[in-house]
Amino acid sequence: MDMEWAKDGVSGEIFLVQARPETVESQKKKGDYLESFTLDEKSKVLVRGKSVGQRIAAGKVHVIRDLAQIRDFKPGEVLVAETTTPDWEPVMKTAAAIITNRGGRTCHAAIV
Repeated sequence: MDMEWAKDGVSGEIFLVQARPETVESQKKKGDYLESFTLDEKSKVLVRGKSVGQRIAAGKVHVIRDLAQIRDFKPGEVLVAETTTPDWEPVMKTAAAIITNRGGRTCHAAIV
């Protein structure tokens, strides 16, 4: 179960704001195996950040600065955005990879 919590900035109270079935671990196949991913060629590093997944993806980069631009996104592209919300989920499911400027291992983009 994936649960989101929020702390009230004034009172300090903690609230459960969302609970849904877990979306990452449950999709992994069970078994004893090891996967290895390598890049085919070396090139210049364009950006650095923290990885949430363990795979390598490739695709045409599509920067979306406004939610209205989502309709232009094509399956297999790399989604690049400041952040995402649940409204982005249909596009996120078709993306080869997702890069956001804000968020971490527990943000929406990481757990979808």
